[in-house]
Amino acid sequence: MHKPAPACIYVQGPCQLAQDIVQRHGPDPRRVDSVHIGLPEQAVRYPGCDNGGPITDVLAGSLSVQFSVASVLVAGGIFDRNWKDPCDAATNRLAARSRLVEDPDLTAAFPARNGSSVRVLLGDGRTPVA
Repeated sequence: MHKPAPACIYVQGPCQLAQDIVQRHGPDPRRVDSVHIGLPEQAVRYPGCDNGGPITDVLAGSLSVQFSVASVLVAGGIFDRNWKDPCDAATNRLAARSRLVEDPDLTAAFPARNGSSVRVLLGDGRTPVA
């Protein structure tokens, strides 16, 4: 398995979906009201994954789904540098407005499929989904 993000296995799908949203919709991260991240129950309950911050160390940042997705939205893509500064203010602000949501369909499909979804609610009313 290829892991494009230098982080936990459970952040891989959400980060790739966030990158897809960036590429297709180009949302200004300062205009994001909230982010909803759908995951199987196993990912939501995995230690360190459901952590909206504030993130203060690299390990916590690499486990936090909220921080990881926020870093992709703030940086405009998946880059190693996203996880180098866990104290990044813009990323931590967006991570705090991000929520993990256990999706029963994703839970039922796990572990055969490690699915996810990302929904970004923008201040202008648009809601990009991937």
